Amino acid sequence: MFRYIKLKNYKSLVDFEVDLTNKKGMPKKFVLVYGENGVGKTNLASAFNTMLDMLRTKVASDWVSRYMEMEPEERRNDPKFQHSLALNFKSIETIIKETKTINSEDNMEFEFGFRINNKNGAYRIVLDNTKIIEEKLIDESDLKNKIEFSIDENECYLSDGLFKDLRYKKDIDDLLDKYWGKHSLFSLIFFENADKRTDYIKERLNKHFFQILTFFVTLGVRLTRHENPNQDTFGTHYQIMTSLEKGNIPTAYISQLKKAEKMLNMFFTNLYSDIKQVYYETEEMNNNYTKYNLMFKKLIQNKIVDVKYTNESAGTKCLVDLIPFFMSSMEGNFLAIDEIDTKIHDILISTILESFFESAKNQVIMTTHNTLLLENEKLRANAFVFKVDKNGCKKLLPITDFEERIHPNLNIRKRYLNGLYGGIPFVGEVDFDELLEIMEE
Repeated sequence: MFRYIKLKNYKSLVDFEVDLTNKKGMPKKFVLVYGENGVGKTNLASAFNTMLDMLRTKVASDWVSRYMEMEPEERRNDPKFQHSLALNFKSIETIIKETKTINSEDNMEFEFGFRINNKNGAYRIVLDNTKIIEEKLIDESDLKNKIEFSIDENECYLSDGLFKDLRYKKDIDDLLDKYWGKHSLFSLIFFENADKRTDYIKERLNKHFFQILTFFVTLGVRLTRHENPNQDTFGTHYQIMTSLEKGNIPTAYISQLKKAEKMLNMFFTNLYSDIKQVYYETEEMNNNYTKYNLMFKKLIQNKIVDVKYTNESAGTKCLVDLIPFFMSSMEGNFLAIDEIDTKIHDILISTILESFFESAKNQVIMTTHNTLLLENEKLRANAFVFKVDKNGCKKLLPITDFEERIHPNLNIRKRYLNGLYGGIPFVGEVDFDELLEIMEE
């Protein structure tokens, strides 16, 4: 779980820091982020996605060079190549160009304080206009902070304690000499993991170091459609979760399809009064694959009607999209979701999150405009609000900072809507007749 996040010159978050711990210094498991439109909520969520992009740079460059050697027809028919295109892998230079604060000449910095298996640590990475210039991992579990590795343009230090096999440390040193700057140490080890096998890496790295890498690699991130339409990322060992609505699945995995069908049926029939059954329409293909399409049996005008997923409401589709992320959290992965309430009824998403709050197995960070969530005592204790001062400086503060003690009968929602915590828009009226007159002049 994350204890704190520091960002510098990242999109609109020029000098940003948030403490995500409770009074006992433990990371909050559930974080709800409020704020007016354009304040930086999506940018906070996308910072985790940028972290994932930086982890995949070496894998990306390897795949590009490998597939550039293939014939065009071969590339089109190669599922791995198509998968890599869908993931939209990026180079470090592209990441910097797309995410660094506009007109900023200063370095872009990321620092993530975390707690994994009861040990505190911090990961820091700094980038200039074209490359990585600093990367550091700190063990903060003891009273004295211990540098696990520290790499910059002048020196490279890797603690022997990170490795079970010091011969593998030499291999990593060689990779750093060759690639560091264009790729981070984390990215190079992630590439090693993808290029060889997980057991090979696991046997050569210190157990806790491997757990840190796994934590970052399995971050689940869902951004708004306009921000990132094709890059939802979540860790799960269920292949069916990558596309619940339709697709082709190897016949060997048909049991996953049946389980997903049962799970979706329970989810939607419990939440929707008109959905009576959820099922998959299937067709066996000739190549040991099964084609599937998600279907709903709905009560319409006193008749049961079969409705295709494509004809379902936007809210229902959003829920289908969200389910893999909920399940990823249930498998123990971190989760960041931007605008969790998009296109979903306030009461419906409140009901879902009240249940999910109790069940999530790892930390969950969500941005939202749904003030109904503040009526729930457990959820509102985990609410944070973006505040912007007169100079445009931004802070993300827990609602508990505004109230010395939150009494159960205190209407936090009403106080938030009245502007007592900031984070809401204060706007004048819009004269639409005047707007039309401007266009007709």
